[in-house]
Amino acid sequence: MNTSILTRLQGLLGAAPFMAFTKLGAAERRTGDGTATAATYLPFEPHLKNHIGTQHAGALFTVAYTSARAAAEEALGGAPLAAARFESSIQFRKPGKGAVWVSSQAHAVSPGEVRVDSTLHSEGNEPIAQLTITFTTTPTA
Repeated sequence: MNTSILTRLQGLLGAAPFMAFTKLGAAERRTGDGTATAATYLPFEPHLKNHIGTQHAGALFTVAYTSARAAAEEALGGAPLAAARFESSIQFRKPGKGAVWVSSQAHAVSPGEVRVDSTLHSEGNEPIAQLTITFTTTPTA
């Protein structure tokens, strides 16, 4: 497992007060084939539910975006990045009926641009949503 991405996730989560509200976390997660990966997770908390008692779409996007940003920074060399803009789409396939964890894979498209594909999983490792996001970035010092 890439421990630097886990450290990066933990840093992102500690940098914004909103993250304390959402109670997002980062931890090592084993995939179905036993591979260790750094994952962002969203607990199943009353204040994060929607009107039908499942995970709120905004909370699901927040956890996926956080995971994607850490993967993008890692793909572009590890320096903190400020997104000048991003374009995203998310496909919700099933309701989040419990805690959710996210895995992300980043691919550099061109200098300063990276595409990230993130899969949101149920606790049972079932895919429930897919986020695709392209960051156009500006390095920060």
